Amino acid sequence: MYRRSGLIDKSLYCLSRAILLVALLCVPLALQAESEVRVAIPQVDPWGYVDEQGNPAGMLMELLQELNKATDLELVYYLRPLSRALLELERGEVDYSIAFESPRVNEIATPVRELVALRVLALGPVQEDARASPRSLDDLTGRPVGYIRGTYYGATFNRHEGIVRVPVQDMRQGLELVHRGRLDAMIGSDMAMAGAYEAMPEEERPALNILFELEPARGMFYRSNQGPDNTTDGLLKNALEQLERSGRLSEIFSPRLRSEGKTPGRWVVEPH
Repeated sequence: MYRRSGLIDKSLYCLSRAILLVALLCVPLALQAESEVRVAIPQVDPWGYVDEQGNPAGMLMELLQELNKATDLELVYYLRPLSRALLELERGEVDYSIAFESPRVNEIATPVRELVALRVLALGPVQEDARASPRSLDDLTGRPVGYIRGTYYGATFNRHEGIVRVPVQDMRQGLELVHRGRLDAMIGSDMAMAGAYEAMPEEERPALNILFELEPARGMFYRSNQGPDNTTDGLLKNALEQLERSGRLSEIFSPRLRSEGKTPGRWVVEPH
């Protein structure tokens, strides 16, 4: 009986050692998972998109590459449609994302730092008589106005009841629809419009006018309210400040639109 008990004790001892060994082997994996910082990249050109070779590209991909170099964090990105990126941010399925500042996003996430300030423009077709061009959203009442679904373009656009909102797939499609006369105006940030315009073959670039400007927007780095604690925020802030001081942040977010003379007016892309 004693020998049998000893065998049982020995078996239990070996089993406990095996369990301990497996647990120790799992620790690095657990630590690795905890060290990952999940970032949802909105799939909106030029912020984030898939290039002709099928690889993720865009300004925000460049930004994450720089942040990976500047910190010890393992930033894992997920290229997502804008609406899904915000949903995953709200649920805490990702830790961070980048979006225009808006009341809705401020409810589901905490701003970490501003990345870029943007002009929000209304672009329209060139009119022979410039005086016939719309000068406000009120002038576009009852007329089709394009926008990218899910993007916040300020309270004035969000609350205006007179315009006919037409969601488009991306900025390039919106600019083409304006050129064809299918839209009377396209709303968007100067950066998105410049990026789409630059991507077009030169012979296909339409002549468009800046009709008017809406409230400016801010591109923000957000942390999910359901995600990690704010200890990572400081590392990201410091890295972003270093990028700003070095001028690299401005290089990443370089495309801009400027008007020839006063706004409104015909617009061109600023050189890098």
